[in-house]
Amino acid sequence: MLAEAEAVEASLPTLVLSAKDEKEKKKLMEEGFGDWTRKDYRAFTAALEQFGRKDREAVFRQVGV
Repeated sequence: MLAEAEAVEASLPTLVLSAKDEKEKKKLMEEGFGDWTRKDYRAFTAALEQFGRKDREAVFRQVGV
């Protein structure tokens, strides 16, 4: 599973979104997480994997929110 995630991430710089997907991406970026870096996102997803999405306090502590 980690290899699949790494392969997807490696392809991101060359990924071309459709006009519909680009519009949705823009909308989602405006709604939230616009100031997050890739490092922030990775920290967040790692904390979710470690603590689960129901343990918000542990995730917040880990990410530093």
